Amino acid sequence: MIDRIHERAVFREFGRGAVRSRSGPLTVVRASPTGRARPALAFAISRKVGNAVVRNRLRRQIRHAAVQLEQANVFESAPYLVIVHPPAVGCSMKELSSYLQDALSKQASIGISDFRTEPDRFER
Repeated sequence: MIDRIHERAVFREFGRGAVRSRSGPLTVVRASPTGRARPALAFAISRKVGNAVVRNRLRRQIRHAAVQLEQANVFESAPYLVIVHPPAVGCSMKELSSYLQDALSKQASIGISDFRTEPDRFER
């Protein structure tokens, strides 16, 4: 099961030392692993992608793909942010799942020691 992210502190972690990978219309940002027992997922889908119906459909499709990938042990126990870009609107469920898996496999090749340790330039 994949948790949802609600805490502001976790969202701040996506700006600090997070690892990004992009595949097609999806960008996946992985924050540094915490003491989580399960992976957690959040979405960033701009209005440029489409109206609320389109954005919610994409969110449901990607979450379903994530659950299937989590059952195959593709996710680490870390928080993830999935950024959806406008070209995702024309993608099938199979394509979205493939893009998500590809972005996650790119991140799997990046070890925990490879996390950037630069200061957060967005910190207030």
